[in-house]
Amino acid sequence: MSSTLFSTTSLDFSVRVFTLANNIKSMLSNLELNRAKVMGYGASAKGISLLNYCGISNKYIHSIVDETPEKQGKWTPGSKIPIVKFDNFE
Repeated sequence: MSSTLFSTTSLDFSVRVFTLANNIKSMLSNLELNRAKVMGYGASAKGISLLNYCGISNKYIHSIVDETPEKQGKWTPGSKIPIVKFDNFE
C-alpha cells in the first residue's frame, strides 16, 4: 500500500512540476513577443537548475544580477545567461 501512495504522490508532484515549467516558459515567451526585457535576481544553484529544467535560455532572460564577485562576468551553465553586477540592473 505504501508503494501505491508513493507512486501517486510522485506522479502528482511530477505533473505539478511539468505544469509549472510550461507556465513559466509560456509567460517568458509572451514577454519576449512583447519585447519586454527580463532580468533575474540572484544566480543560485536552485534557480539555475530551474532554468535548465525549463529550457530557458538567454533568448528570454537578458541577464541575472548577483552581488557575488566570483559569479560576475560569467554565464549560467547550460542557459548561457550573463551574470552581472547590481550596477547593471536596468
